Amino acid sequence: MNYKEFEHLAKEYKTVPVYKRILADLLTPISAYMRLAKKSDYSFILESAEQGEGYGRYSFIGRNPHIILKSENNTIRIYEDGVWTTNSDSFLSVLREIQKKYQAPKLSQIPHFTGGLVGFMGYESITWVEDIPIYQEDGLQCP
Repeated sequence: MNYKEFEHLAKEYKTVPVYKRILADLLTPISAYMRLAKKSDYSFILESAEQGEGYGRYSFIGRNPHIILKSENNTIRIYEDGVWTTNSDSFLSVLREIQKKYQAPKLSQIPHFTGGLVGFMGYESITWVEDIPIYQEDGLQCP
């Protein structure tokens, strides 16, 4: 993609994927992640290596998220632009709105995952889609 194509896409989308392929013969994905993660409170690595194999096809490393979304004891908290706010909507509806807001174009010349939502949901998140009671609050703060 050249800069003119980027500019065109940036007018239509809030997020435009950009990537760079690097030769990593001296740096493993884990060592790269370890260098980047220590400079951020929030970071992740997604590795495509199969168990027992040394290398995978892709490694995705991220840090310093633009938005942090948390649901704790039926309270939704959103961290964006350096400020924590609360939201009374359902967690999944807030998640869908964020997905819509930051929808990126699908480009055939780059890897499939070029950014987006990364995270995890704990066992109790089943209550967002099924009517299953949870009998106690999460006092341990564990997912």
